[in-house]
Amino acid sequence: MPDEFTKLWQSQAKENTVTLELIRYKAQQLEKAMRQQVTRTYAGAAVAAAITLTIAIRWHNLGAVVLLIWSVGMAYRARKNGLPGQMPKDATIAAGVEFYRRELERQRLYLLIVWKTVWPVLFGAVLLIAPAFTVAMQHDDTWQRVLPFVLLTISWFVALGFVVRKQVRAVQKEVEELNILRKGI
Repeated sequence: MPDEFTKLWQSQAKENTVTLELIRYKAQQLEKAMRQQVTRTYAGAAVAAAITLTIAIRWHNLGAVVLLIWSVGMAYRARKNGLPGQMPKDATIAAGVEFYRRELERQRLYLLIVWKTVWPVLFGAVLLIAPAFTVAMQHDDTWQRVLPFVLLTISWFVALGFVVRKQVRAVQKEVEELNILRKGI
């Protein structure tokens, strides 16, 4: 008889208990992660801008100018789309879930924007290395010095694509779970 009760007890559907504290905690963690992401974007954009500005001034390279414009644009996009809001202190569970879902949507949009704006970087990188590659093709040993940069650039784009795609999927999955949860509240 006790085994039957145990089986019956364990076979019951588990409820998804969501508390306001859990939603608040998740919203704070998301806010922290998004702020760190925006800070990294600012830092990367500043470094890229400094390097490309130096190259643009010294060698009058069009690719460097494109990368410089992209760097400034990424900093602007990070400020506009990447900075998270704060969950109101007096929010109900329904309002908290809705706030958290909106912030997840904002993060997903930001990630997609990052991925879509990476193509000017590829174009700028091609314009940046095209003169060096042209010279390298004329001299037998120089192309060996240019090839690692080309391979590194291609590897970076492929890796970035995988990372962004994985992050977007994870955020989308959580949004879908929140949409299901929202119907029950």
